[in-house]
Amino acid sequence: MKGIFSIDPLAEPDFVPPCAGNGFLGARVGKLLCSPGCYLPVVGTELYDDGVQLELASPLMPEIMVDGIPYRPESGTHKASLELLTASGEIRLTDRWEYAAGKYARLKFALLIPRPCRRFLLLDCTVEAECEIRLIQTLVPPPASRFEVRKTAWTDNAMIFHCRTLREYSDFTQELRWKNETAAERKLGRKISFTSTGTLALSFQMAVNREFPALPVAELRWNNRREWMKLWSAALTVPELSEERCDQLELFQYQLLANLNTAGVVCGPLGVSAVGWNGNQFWDSDFYLFRPLLKLWPEFARSILQYRLNTLPMARQEARARKLAGAFYGFKCDNKGIDRTPGPWRDELHVNCWIALAAMEFADNTGDRSFLVLRDEIADMLYCRGEFDADGSFHLRNLIGPDELVAERDHAICSDNYLTNYATALILEYSGKAEHLRAARAMYYPPADPETGIRPAFCGYRGAEIKQADFILCIYPLGMELDKQTARANVEYYNRRIHSGGPMMTAGIECAILALLGKREEALERLFHDSEPFVHGAFRIVSETRGNGKSCFLTGIGAFLHGLLAICRPGFTQRVYR
Repeated sequence: MKGIFSIDPLAEPDFVPPCAGNGFLGARVGKLLCSPGCYLPVVGTELYDDGVQLELASPLMPEIMVDGIPYRPESGTHKASLELLTASGEIRLTDRWEYAAGKYARLKFALLIPRPCRRFLLLDCTVEAECEIRLIQTLVPPPASRFEVRKTAWTDNAMIFHCRTLREYSDFTQELRWKNETAAERKLGRKISFTSTGTLALSFQMAVNREFPALPVAELRWNNRREWMKLWSAALTVPELSEERCDQLELFQYQLLANLNTAGVVCGPLGVSAVGWNGNQFWDSDFYLFRPLLKLWPEFARSILQYRLNTLPMARQEARARKLAGAFYGFKCDNKGIDRTPGPWRDELHVNCWIALAAMEFADNTGDRSFLVLRDEIADMLYCRGEFDADGSFHLRNLIGPDELVAERDHAICSDNYLTNYATALILEYSGKAEHLRAARAMYYPPADPETGIRPAFCGYRGAEIKQADFILCIYPLGMELDKQTARANVEYYNRRIHSGGPMMTAGIECAILALLGKREEALERLFHDSEPFVHGAFRIVSETRGNGKSCFLTGIGAFLHGLLAICRPGFTQRVYR
């Protein structure tokens, strides 16, 4: 692995902030890391209020002045280098700043959110100049839109905000500490001014609920590096790729690892890189992330299932509310497992299929059967949700498959979504109950076109645009047996119908199928080519759609790894739902 990626952030025309994170806490940084307007809020994966993931006040807010001149991208000239250390999760900035003609300052910053901790952040700042240096740290309370600051406390080297969330009234603290050995210090309201000549060196530490580590910083850094080394030892490597593509694969996996943890908590599509979709969990994690994680980092795959197991009581309640047996997981679930799905998407039944199938695959790969209760409860729900017709066929009606345009554009629902029916049949077949087996073998599928072999995505589908992979998920990963010509025809048929605003995931699925069909080289080229519009900046930040470069979209990375694993590890695509 390369380990370090460096750019001149001020010369980068398509700069997108990289993310530092440990899966519990995350922050994205701007071009000069510590400069007004160049920071982004800190996001916590365990801090929620009434189902909404919360942003915290950012500690990356110092105002730096050298000889009275503020440090800004537009001030003077800069020779800056922003480094992302994928080997340790650290982000560093160095800058040789000519703040006046022939007068220079050297600045160094380092941001680390160490893996051995949960909600803890380190920020080191060093400024050298042959004149007066001043750093003013603004202590901003958490946003008033989500928090009530009940008390503010000062100590000699810390400021503490005692807060309460506005809806659930959950108490927490956000504390900023600093270590200063070089500068005169002065408190000004909610600001601290540090002044020195020659060298100013400061270290800041931020923690939520005072989760400061007991270890010395040097030992903490070493433990952090060791944990990252362990993760990288299991990462996917493909030596035959070009250097540029190897770098992209490394950066993709870094983004994934910086946003995942093993605590069995909710895992939203953006992790801790930003607040999006309120930090709620979708089927993205149960399928697109779960399968490659199971092969590379099974501890993270287990965490995704553990969240579903932890929230099983809420899923049972949701099933009762819908007059169903077993357990029903909503399309969009919050940190407690409460269904937060808005109206048009409440009928996306397929999310439950991916949870059940993940439990089955985990047991098959690890021998750990502790999550199969998810399969059994979901099988009971799916059987109850379906119905037998007079001819003996079993149907699932009035739902939405992965192609959400049915609801978003047509304001409709559909019946007998091919993928949902096919996945349900697999689950019912292996649940062990006679009535389930009868339903699985009587499952109805919309008939294929007799001339082309194209399978309709649902009953009554007539070739409309689709949002993302739907029917083709039957081929991969569900193992539907089609001859090569028919399988390829279905892939290309639905590829031509993808809406221009569709997300990144379909490319990974299509390429996995091409690899299954023996088109390995074509699949590899297509995977990188079709993913490129969703990848932004020198740090190769992945977004959901082609025009959105402001997020770290974990789902897209998971789909990319599906395709690449299928191409370079053929065993990955063997039928696993046995």
